[in-house]
Amino acid sequence: MTLKIKNASPTATKRRGGETARGVDPVVPLAQVADFEKEMNAAQVDWQLVSYSGPVHSFTQKKAGNDASTGSAYHALADARSWKAMRTFLDEIFVAAAAE
Repeated sequence: MTLKIKNASPTATKRRGGETARGVDPVVPLAQVADFEKEMNAAQVDWQLVSYSGPVHSFTQKKAGNDASTGSAYHALADARSWKAMRTFLDEIFVAAAAE
């Protein structure tokens, strides 16, 4: 099976983006998030930013441990939710095609 980009025009391909983030991340200041939003909007990118309550930075990495007070820790629920969001995003972009 191969994957092909849906609507594979150069414009459509360049203007898709996705991002997941936490509401308050000690590693990524809110000002940096705001700058990201401005940059994506200025480029007219179809993007999304999702904030999850509870987790801190590295919430999808089991090796980050479970002590949120360090600023990096795994969070199972946010990990599962972010993976579902990423799969939805990828489903919007790619379409499975039979291998030739």
